[in-house]
Amino acid sequence: MLMLLAWAVLAPTGVVLASLMRGAAEPRRALLFKAHVACQSLGCLLTLVGFVYARTQLPSKWDDLPHHHGGLGAAVLGITLAQALVAVVRPAPGASLQRTLWERAHVLTGVGLLVLALATTLVGIQLLAQYNGESAGPWYAALVMGLLLTLGVGEGTVQWRRCRQKGRVGTEGRSAEMEAELLQASEEVLGSDEDLLEG
Repeated sequence: MLMLLAWAVLAPTGVVLASLMRGAAEPRRALLFKAHVACQSLGCLLTLVGFVYARTQLPSKWDDLPHHHGGLGAAVLGITLAQALVAVVRPAPGASLQRTLWERAHVLTGVGLLVLALATTLVGIQLLAQYNGESAGPWYAALVMGLLLTLGVGEGTVQWRRCRQKGRVGTEGRSAEMEAELLQASEEVLGSDEDLLEG
């Protein structure tokens, strides 16, 4: 459960918050940065606690875990701690080559870590279900729902911000241009009103 919360909710939320920082003005940027750090720090802590719990409390031997789950978990923990350490010693903000390279490496490592952690979580869910003699379906559903919720809210926020920056959304709500775009997008997905009535 700890790993599921860390990697299906907190880590993706931290990634979304980091992406929202691009182009954001102060003080919003500072607030997004603090929220990003909080999500990633809590995710790191839950990963560490989950790892220690698995190593000390679960009855199966470390080397006997199928699908290399133990080794994958150790790799996730190691990269997570390294990512946190690198974030603490990052170069000062600015247009320096060192900062640019650091940012790119931090993002690529973070996204790669998220993919590796999610793969490890999938294996862990399967092993937990086998160990408890139950279906893995509810755990997979929880993982998917956590990801969809986090990424859906994040993507919606990003799209709303882009529309607002382009002047398509004001304090009064959607502009006519935005309404037309939404209508066109919904017709591409669902078909026109006439198609819906005929179907």
